[in-house]
Amino acid sequence: MVSGDHFKCACDYEWRTRKDIGEPSICPRCKSTYITNVDQIRRNRKIKEKIKEQKRKKLKEEAEEKEFQEKRKKELEREKRIEKLINKLKKGHKFKYFLIKYRFYFLILLFVLLISLCYPNQLIIMILIILLLFFLTLIASILGFIMYNKLIKS
Repeated sequence: MVSGDHFKCACDYEWRTRKDIGEPSICPRCKSTYITNVDQIRRNRKIKEKIKEQKRKKLKEEAEEKEFQEKRKKELEREKRIEKLINKLKKGHKFKYFLIKYRFYFLILLFVLLISLCYPNQLIIMILIILLLFFLTLIASILGFIMYNKLIKS
């Protein structure tokens, strides 16, 4: 069997050459100079496919790396926000939270002060004061909920 490259001419004549002779310059049948090395074309095609595959792998790895970096960045931002919230709770807003936590006690104290100002025989005024305290408690709890939500979002 002849070892060498496989050549093809424009006249569809195909032949193989020996390695020691080298590449032919003309077709043995039609004497045309337009000949192609079929094996070389196959080798080039395989090389191009390998290069494309390497590029695809590289792009895929870069995309995965970028996605990982974005996830890590989001995690770090989330951790910073949580630390900020914890520091806010530790350092500031102590008086506001004290008022929110003990608002019922302040309202009861206000209720006792208002009772002492009122006359004991006036029942309508006492009912109005109780309703006023109820609405103040409701407003205070709503404001406390709003402040809590704002603190968490910031």
